[in-house]
Amino acid sequence: MFNGEKKGLFTLMFFCSTFILSGQVLLPGTFDYQYYRHVLSRNHELTEPISFFPSIITNLAPEETFAWDKRQQYLDYKIEEKQKVKLINPTFGFQQSPKEGRSYNDGPIWQGKGVNAFISGGLYGKQKIGVRGYLSYTFNPIVFFAENKDYVIPDTKFNKSPYSYPFYERLDLVERFGDQPFAQFAMGQSEIKYVYGVFSLGFGTQNFNWGPSHFNPILLSNQAAGFPHFDFGLNKPINIKIGQIDGKIIWGRLTESDYYDTNRENNYRYITGIIGGYRPSFVKGLNIGIQRIMYRSWQQGELAVKDVFSTFLNTSSHYDTSFGSVITNDKYDQIASFTLRWNLAELGFEIWGEYARNDFAGGIMDFLRYPDRSSALTLGASESYELKNDATIFLLFESTRLSANQLQINNTFSSPTYYVHNILDHGYTQKGQLLGAGIGPGSNTHVFQVQYLNEKHLIGFTAQRIRFYDDYILNQNVGSLTYPWEFEIFVAGDYKRTFKQFSIDLELAYAHHYHRYFNYEDNLGNLIISCSLRYFLSLSGRG
Repeated sequence: MFNGEKKGLFTLMFFCSTFILSGQVLLPGTFDYQYYRHVLSRNHELTEPISFFPSIITNLAPEETFAWDKRQQYLDYKIEEKQKVKLINPTFGFQQSPKEGRSYNDGPIWQGKGVNAFISGGLYGKQKIGVRGYLSYTFNPIVFFAENKDYVIPDTKFNKSPYSYPFYERLDLVERFGDQPFAQFAMGQSEIKYVYGVFSLGFGTQNFNWGPSHFNPILLSNQAAGFPHFDFGLNKPINIKIGQIDGKIIWGRLTESDYYDTNRENNYRYITGIIGGYRPSFVKGLNIGIQRIMYRSWQQGELAVKDVFSTFLNTSSHYDTSFGSVITNDKYDQIASFTLRWNLAELGFEIWGEYARNDFAGGIMDFLRYPDRSSALTLGASESYELKNDATIFLLFESTRLSANQLQINNTFSSPTYYVHNILDHGYTQKGQLLGAGIGPGSNTHVFQVQYLNEKHLIGFTAQRIRFYDDYILNQNVGSLTYPWEFEIFVAGDYKRTFKQFSIDLELAYAHHYHRYFNYEDNLGNLIISCSLRYFLSLSGRG
């Protein structure tokens, strides 16, 4: 819930916003975020981040005019040194989901059964410090409401909340946030950052999309709220003799939801990660990334100096334990991945992939023997076509596999399920939502999308298939000839129109959920209506 003081601050911020300029934050789950990815894919000369996509773009965007941009100045990429305060275009969103909630890649928002709504806005600015440095800040909170209507969640055999996902004990994945309508305040895409030369040091809660995936990044996505974190690294890619390099380190704190357990001693986890990118000069459009995330429980007084630098090391032997003849690590869980993105901007063609490993490897021979052990994989491709009427058609396909194969899953310890750890409470979550791919542990999906875009209109169609929690159901039915697969078919039509002072997004979607909670009799069709409105505070903030 949010108190009166925060509510008053939010109201004052919006009142003041009508007198200033427009802004540069990409709200997760909106068309603005998708459009920025389109701009990056069609402008290969840009010095954008190599292997991650932030939600706050001003200090990472180039100064030159884009060669391809259907909506000139629709997104405000730049901030001048003299502009110490600017306002972010306010956005209001609404969703009606009558049968069950569906909430993917929308940051801190959780959209449950019934009526859901949000409003977001804020301010940002930049202050020069010395000859080579400056301080930038972004304050972009969000308030959202969920009617949170009732639906049946199976009883759990574990000592956890009845509103938490019932089939995994150590997973703080909230199915329903209590039994009442609620409103929440979140800091959203907010940060303060000091830049000196090519380096930056920041603190904030903004979302990062690690890796090239559009829908299901395996390590870090927009599925959950951004967690409070420090980050240090290069402010933008720098040139070396054989190309460009980029990199960032993060240190943060993950928080338990109110619907997991009643133990106050396990409310927090420490998370740290490192991401590096390389763009070779001898292969045009190629982007290579490597990233690693580690997290562990964080009880009062436990954090030590070695934890700050743990992403550079394997881990201290103090944390290793023996399970038979295998040395395992039960204090940390880790996920690491290798990514490739090849962008042929002049052809409008892009392909990408992410190969990830969960938990700690047993050595080089273990990897060579079982390269698919604890692995996950995303593959995707997009193509754009320029039409004679100055419009563009985008086609996109992406496939993500998080599940293990049946041979591996017969032995629980041979292939750990993504985002669930045998020792660590809560799993890989922030306040009850997953930090990685929103489809969930051991799940698989395919997505196809087509969009028609010109200066003022967008018409889009999306189709998706998700099969949920394969690892769990295979473990429970080893040797069986039939499995009660839980899966969903989702189709959506989108329309966006830009007017002089505002833009409006409309989506009509249908999701058919089969065998919910692995029950053959539980099949549900859900017609979802979504709408969002973005108001331009200045006419210079639109195309």
